Amino acid sequence: MAEGDSLGLADALATRVTAAYQAAYGPDHPRTISARSHQAMILNRQGQYDQAQAAQRSLIASIDRTLEPDHPMHAEATGALAVMLAEVGKDDEAEALLRGEVAYQRSRGPDGRVALARALENYAVTRGKTPDGGMDWAGSIPMLREALAIAEERMAPGSTLLASVTNNLAVYLMRDGQVDAAEPYFQRSLALQRASVGTAHPDYAWALMTYAQQLSYRGRRAEAERTVVRATRIMRAALGPEHPNVGMAMITHGTLLVRWGRTDEGMRIGREGVRIRSRSGAVGGRAAR
Repeated sequence: MAEGDSLGLADALATRVTAAYQAAYGPDHPRTISARSHQAMILNRQGQYDQAQAAQRSLIASIDRTLEPDHPMHAEATGALAVMLAEVGKDDEAEALLRGEVAYQRSRGPDGRVALARALENYAVTRGKTPDGGMDWAGSIPMLREALAIAEERMAPGSTLLASVTNNLAVYLMRDGQVDAAEPYFQRSLALQRASVGTAHPDYAWALMTYAQQLSYRGRRAEAERTVVRATRIMRAALGPEHPNVGMAMITHGTLLVRWGRTDEGMRIGREGVRIRSRSGAVGGRAAR
């Protein structure tokens, strides 16, 4: 079953579970809130960003009404909202929320270690825009290294968190010009994704897409193009042709072609990727959660 079909099924099941919990416990019970959070994340994964944000803000209001201000569910819910906001370019609001989640999870000590790793990763890939529109890649690398150390300590090798943090560290090292240092992390990320989700999954395709950029930096153009084309095909098959992640893969492909001097072809592919992403309101790359 394709990921897009799986997400549709998951959304339908989450809707039924949420309705059942709401009928049994009411809309503000922790079990209902947890089900609502899962449903909002599925909507975001499907690229339904406005609906996902509205659902997440609604459940945060429920948490505010019923739980203590320092309850872990509040920090995790606001962190999830921040990831959704980052997808549509609301970086300042997202960064402030994630900074708060990192501080809170750190204050919990051992109980918050896994949540801290996830928060650090999300904060690292959201923060750091410079006044000239660039990115402070180097400033995020220590956060990603800390997140990876926690994930290695607390998570099993098949953990999607471990795979995601490894991939993001590879990307940030590459973007900071540390191409040789990035290579083993890319290789490890691809191996972790193959083991945890398989080679037909969009998360594996995302790792391939980022590795295509690494291959380009290393001068391996033919291999880079094969890799990004493969990533696009996996995403299209798994998510459908109009999913924003397909658009991101096409933008990546187009950018590489322009960089290599194949300007007309690259602009054509890149423009189609922009069209796909703009339909959903997506702006930035995908955050980690």
